[in-house]
Amino acid sequence: MASSAARPAADAQVTIPIRDLHVGIPTPPALSPDGRHIAYVAGDDLWARDLDQLEPRKLAASVSPTFPFWSPDSGQVAFIADQKLWRVAATGGQPVLVAEATFARGGFTPGGVWLPDDTIVFAPAANGTGLIAVPARGGAFTTLLERGPNESDFHKPSLLPGGRGIVFVVDPNQGLSDSIAVLSGGKRKTILKEPGQELNAPVYSPGGHLLFVRENREGSAGWSSAIWAAPFSLERLEATGTPFPAARTLAERRRGRHARLCAAACRAARARPPGYGRPRLTDRRAAARLRSQRRDLS
Repeated sequence: MASSAARPAADAQVTIPIRDLHVGIPTPPALSPDGRHIAYVAGDDLWARDLDQLEPRKLAASVSPTFPFWSPDSGQVAFIADQKLWRVAATGGQPVLVAEATFARGGFTPGGVWLPDDTIVFAPAANGTGLIAVPARGGAFTTLLERGPNESDFHKPSLLPGGRGIVFVVDPNQGLSDSIAVLSGGKRKTILKEPGQELNAPVYSPGGHLLFVRENREGSAGWSSAIWAAPFSLERLEATGTPFPAARTLAERRRGRHARLCAAACRAARARPPGYGRPRLTDRRAAARLRSQRRDLS
């Protein structure tokens, strides 16, 4: 007689079509710090969606927003539009001007992070720039961290828990962006270096690891990407073990390279390259609630 024991449930997935979804270097979807919401760009508008709900909220209309990122309390979203930095409540409303953003922005993973002290830090990722900062209440950008003599710029900053520091990718004048550094208490140090690898989008995981995207060039076939994890000590602000692959490799050809993996959102949403517009929720409880809502609407 066959056993009646229930098999472990596979990862539940719900696919939600989004019209005119933009997933690229200037418009990466952004997961909120509490893991409950995602901000994204569709058409010329900025949207937010609760991960356990079907209906999204329009946060800013007809502004062609870029580089969205969240406040530490998940209550606001910052973005750049019309050469200005704005913030808007996650529930919607009138966007508030923070600062002029007339600095040059590079074509390779710029990004911002909102600190607990209400300072916004932005990495333009443009040749010759470092990290810049501005009060979230408004003001002018000032330099937070200058680049080194053999460095071009910095990419994709993210915040460590408790405001312990900012991690970011270092782009050298020559070669690949193969190192990740941390800025804490005004001091900077390298926490990971992977010679011969292209690193991107570092973010801390509550499990005690630093997640990041590692890319390999595979000849004429283009690039392959995977999410890697390095054991990481928040107390010592250093890697404590050898990095290992944390998610399956994804093949990326040159034309699809703009659809980069977002390590911060890898547990909650997976996005296909531009043109597909169909993210998949992979949180089991959220997926169950969404299926229930769909049945109620049918």
